[in-house]
Amino acid sequence: MCADVSDVYPAVASTVVSQMKTKAAPKAVDDAQSSFLQLLVAQISNQTPDTPMDATQMITQFAQMNAALGLQKLSTSVTSQQLSTATTLLHQQVTLLETDPDTLLVSKISGEVTSVDVTNADGEPRIVVGGKAYRLDSVRSVGG
Repeated sequence: MCADVSDVYPAVASTVVSQMKTKAAPKAVDDAQSSFLQLLVAQISNQTPDTPMDATQMITQFAQMNAALGLQKLSTSVTSQQLSTATTLLHQQVTLLETDPDTLLVSKISGEVTSVDVTNADGEPRIVVGGKAYRLDSVRSVGG
């Protein structure tokens, strides 16, 4: 015997909601998932027998949400790793390369990392050498 669509989708949604709540997740990610699932449950609850919700569409939406949240987690993780790397360079002697955007000449700069700057527009941590902030990918050597 085939189960009624109105019985299957709420059961699936309920299971997904309970599984999502048991996983530890950052608040913003948890809130986004919770909001999405509440909307999904509302859509499922308000469907009518003559216009049932498309299961493929539901799964696609869920997959897209998870992909977006996964990218957000990855971005947060990368930024955290960059900040960790930048702080390990504090009070270290570094050599870095800087390209002048106008002339495209490359300059070699050496000095002590005096601080880490995270106030730039993109939020990417930068090390400060000689009073000027530099991207981490400009560092060519540490020490000596």
